[in-house]
Amino acid sequence: MEMEENGMLTWAHLSEKCERLREVFCKLRYPSHLVDSVIDGFVTLRVAVDQPKQSDDSFITRLLYAIAKIVYITVMIMASLEWLSITQSVSQHIVNTL
Repeated sequence: MEMEENGMLTWAHLSEKCERLREVFCKLRYPSHLVDSVIDGFVTLRVAVDQPKQSDDSFITRLLYAIAKIVYITVMIMASLEWLSITQSVSQHIVNTL
């Protein structure tokens, strides 16, 4: 693993960590487009400030939190849409039986 002497991430190490996170979340069946979007957004922000400034643990923690937050929101939206669909189906069934 490549780390600078001061303990900060190098770009090669950052890229390796991102790929490992993608693999982990893929195995956990998280939507890949969401994981990619969060990781790509985070990397874009890091490029904007030139070099990663966070320690390895801090980077992983922040990235995991961001991915989990987006996935949670997505799951909640999907569950709400599914519940709405079920409710509409039941309502339609009741109306049809009357």
